Amino acid sequence: GSLAQGLRFRVQLESRPKLPVPLLLYTVRSMGDLPIYRFDGQQWLDVRGRMPEHQLVASYKVLSYNIWFHGYNHTLNSDYCRQTWLPRQRSLLSEMRQSDADFLCLQEVTAPAVSGRGRHSFLELLLREDWIRKEYYVTDLTGQNTFSTWYGVVIASKVPLERLKLLPVPTEMGRAVLVAHANVTGPERLAVATAHLESPVRQNSSRIRLEQLRLAMEYFDAQGITTGLFMGDFNVTDEEPMMKCWQRFGWDDLNDNSSTWFSGNWRPDRILLRSSLYVCEGGVAEVVGKRKTGLQVRGDGGRIVETPSDHFALAATLRLKAGASLPFVKPVQDAAGTAASIAPVPARTWSLQNSAEAVASDSPLVFNSVNAAGDTNGLDCMCVTAVVGALNKDPSLWNGSSCYVYSQWKKKWYSLWRVAGRWDLKHTQEVPEVDLSLVFYHGKEPAEAVAMLNGDDSLWCADVCFLYSEWHKKWYMLWAQR
Repeated sequence: GSLAQGLRFRVQLESRPKLPVPLLLYTVRSMGDLPIYRFDGQQWLDVRGRMPEHQLVASYKVLSYNIWFHGYNHTLNSDYCRQTWLPRQRSLLSEMRQSDADFLCLQEVTAPAVSGRGRHSFLELLLREDWIRKEYYVTDLTGQNTFSTWYGVVIASKVPLERLKLLPVPTEMGRAVLVAHANVTGPERLAVATAHLESPVRQNSSRIRLEQLRLAMEYFDAQGITTGLFMGDFNVTDEEPMMKCWQRFGWDDLNDNSSTWFSGNWRPDRILLRSSLYVCEGGVAEVVGKRKTGLQVRGDGGRIVETPSDHFALAATLRLKAGASLPFVKPVQDAAGTAASIAPVPARTWSLQNSAEAVASDSPLVFNSVNAAGDTNGLDCMCVTAVVGALNKDPSLWNGSSCYVYSQWKKKWYSLWRVAGRWDLKHTQEVPEVDLSLVFYHGKEPAEAVAMLNGDDSLWCADVCFLYSEWHKKWYMLWAQR
């Protein structure tokens, strides 16, 4: 039947072919400029290079918060998701909104790219908040740009950003330093960075963590940053060498020796400041996020966590130093005499014409020694020409009229189909491989997905998605046209 006929059917997600879930779903990107997103009233847009300049102000508020990914792997359980996960995520969002921070630096943010099936990752929930959409630039929409696994760090900024960098550092846990450079007028340079430094789980974790810190400090020096903030979950277990490191580079620790851990006296979270213009109001950051949620979540060591996260948050307000004054530089004007604004991005449209068959590596339609009906000993199952020849020589090797073959030589997947009882290289077509991070779980069939995507553009951030059609027993790739 046609794709549209698939609308007559509904299928439970559990019946779909299971894809292998790799340990690391994403690759940490390099030092190149990364996308920066802003909501324009209809959709999130990449606004790199199209942001207004920012005139420095007398004060800024910042918040650093490890929001605790705990429980995300249980959210397929609808009762747990509804009764525990979502109420805790809303408590976290409430803390953030009440902070009214100019810069929100978050760690252990769960990614929507691997959620699906109603799992409600924190990043999805954050991006749906009206106050975020109205006031903030954000550093990622799916985790694909800045995460190295199913969780990562995010910065949300009220201040327009000039550029966003992901600083690669030595790590055994996929960690990196995310740096947001503010688009400031004049000679001042303002940058805010966040990181989830190496966790204390291995013998060499302390050494790796210290090296991560040192490289971040050196980056700020190399960039000539005059006001720098570096904050996050630093997993501080070795206070003295880390303190010597940031002090050597001229940074101040704004923690007042208060614990930021739900149990015991531990200070893993820090806000570091180095500035020619600003100091921290009161000299130290405030520990927040201690209010009880009414939930009881079992945390580290089996102990009960009653706050939104197993970490408390750190909030700080920066004020001008005594005697300091702000430089004034007239904003750049466009031809009409108004401040430069974000250029519009064309609307996008999804259609069945922009769709193609795709293949999952674990599909039973992949021709290999496991799925073949006959003996494939001596046959190169990763050579399209060899497979075509073998199928014509021994038709009993394959029960169906089509299959997929991965070409080791071309590093591509191909669809093969039989015509009039014969297999032929003329009846082959290159097909894309399903990207696990871009599986669209909301629609059951391509036609339904197209209608949903056109009906609510905020439903999906990327311009490409994959979904499985139970009607056709195949995967499809859909892409938007602008």
